[in-house]
Amino acid sequence: MELTLKQREIIEYPFKNTILITGYAGTGKTYALLHKYLSLCQDYQVPPQNMIFIVKDEIKKDMTLLMYNLINPSRKFYQLNIVTIEELVKYYLEFSKLSLFQNRIDDIRKRSILKQIARMKNIQFSFELLYDEIKFIQENIVLNSEGEFLDILNKEYKQYYLTTRLTPKRQPLTYQEKELIWSVYKDYLIRSLNDDIFDESTLYQSFLRLLYQQNDNLTFKFPYIFVDDVEQFTRVQLDIINCFYDTNEMHGCYLAQDELKCKDRYKNYLNSAIFKHVSYTVHLDTNLRSNHNVYSIIKSFLNNNALLEARQPYESCKREGRLNSVLTYYMNRHNEEKSIIFFDRLDLLINNYGYELSDILVIFNDNDTLMEMKFACEQKGINVIDIAEHYKTLNPRGLTFIHKNDMSNYEFKVVFIYDVDNNKVCTGIVNKMTNINTNYADSVHFYLQLTSARDLIIINASQNEPSSLIHPTQINHDAFTFELGSKFPVKPLYLSSRVSDMANYIKDTLINLYGYNVKHFNNTKFYELLVSTNAHKIGIKVVEDSLNIDNIMDAVASQDDDIDYLVIFDAYHYLVYDLRSYTVNRITDIPNN
Repeated sequence: MELTLKQREIIEYPFKNTILITGYAGTGKTYALLHKYLSLCQDYQVPPQNMIFIVKDEIKKDMTLLMYNLINPSRKFYQLNIVTIEELVKYYLEFSKLSLFQNRIDDIRKRSILKQIARMKNIQFSFELLYDEIKFIQENIVLNSEGEFLDILNKEYKQYYLTTRLTPKRQPLTYQEKELIWSVYKDYLIRSLNDDIFDESTLYQSFLRLLYQQNDNLTFKFPYIFVDDVEQFTRVQLDIINCFYDTNEMHGCYLAQDELKCKDRYKNYLNSAIFKHVSYTVHLDTNLRSNHNVYSIIKSFLNNNALLEARQPYESCKREGRLNSVLTYYMNRHNEEKSIIFFDRLDLLINNYGYELSDILVIFNDNDTLMEMKFACEQKGINVIDIAEHYKTLNPRGLTFIHKNDMSNYEFKVVFIYDVDNNKVCTGIVNKMTNINTNYADSVHFYLQLTSARDLIIINASQNEPSSLIHPTQINHDAFTFELGSKFPVKPLYLSSRVSDMANYIKDTLINLYGYNVKHFNNTKFYELLVSTNAHKIGIKVVEDSLNIDNIMDAVASQDDDIDYLVIFDAYHYLVYDLRSYTVNRITDIPNN
């Protein structure tokens, strides 16, 4: 892939600077980081051991493969020290021969201990509020201060006390509430240290305290640090990374950021010490990765979503010959309809467009639906894997299912968002006023889902209650087509239109976009439209109910019309069959005249 001018600007920027690279998904932030790393190796002979590349767990495999593909053509090998934050902590403790923080506990055990402490203190407000506040404290407040441990905790309490914190009802926490929360947190922290048990947040917080105690006497540091998706890290994690940044001689720190992927709407990570080094910011705004329609959808979502502010322009590159995106609704008259559409799309992608199961990510906003569809796939002999198996397996063979809460920076050729209904993703107008945090989180989840698509987005939503995230005011439907690879534009009003209106729309589209004219259309009792040319005859059937292919095929066989192609439409879906040579073959679109 050819580098843009802004990417070259990053690569050629002088040393002794911290560069912040911002941009939306697909604008080439990671690509610029890797080329910067390669430039340091090739052009400046910086030893690999002086550089470290820090990423989130989920994308480490992808980063390693991408780096290998980037440097392999040069027939040279440059070691890439790519680690997660957990591995960095582990390496430092092992290298320094420190037997600390070995006993880990999971979130369930942590919650159990916190509930015990809260009961003893007779806490009256909700446990979830208490848990969220303690999580905020552990992920954001660690002071680099000299003194005894309890004295430092008292200073940190003052910082927490001066921080405005809100309840779920958008009311500021009172002094008494903050004091109770801090007392529970303090007791939990002391118990964790005394019993030598560490959950994830306590581990990073305690490790940062250890680094602050050692000051400049760390066992090792790196003059060149790369951090991808910096918004995915907490403030404490970024402060840990900052401790390993060696600025004594030639140095450089390179951060890549997509603010819209930050699940913390207040973006507390921006207060990390590592951001104080930033001397230059580069905004990347040209999409280098995906289908033009995918990014038209993302752009309209950003421009129209009141919960996500688009702070910079977002341009995309048109690429000829790429498939268009698809917006799919189902009629929601019975439970089987949504799965009928799903399996039909799957058949189309695999058998007509050449995709493999491993190319497709299916996202569910409801866990029960995920389990039901997993069982349905297994009944049909379709292998289903989770996201961990997809990335841990060298050649994954299966359809990847994921719940919205497990979304991160994944990339798939096709993203199928299964259930975009208002009671499952985002909330209605009333709840938008009273529960803005949930709305923000779901908006970020939805953005992650959209930006994960490289070629196609398929959205399956209920006609009766589609999510407000895909209302016409939020999503530009002109960015979708009626069907995979077709020329039909999507019009939301067709959901309630009559059959005659649909037939007129199909007729106009065939005339305007497929090369037919009025003389090609004939009247018939069975078909809404019968298209006859010297080359072929097309029967077009519009159905109001969900598609029942077997019944329609039986009815077609009983007709006298000797058609070459059969096209069956419902509101947001159509199937095209080639009936020539006395066979029935599914094809992708209506033939042009």
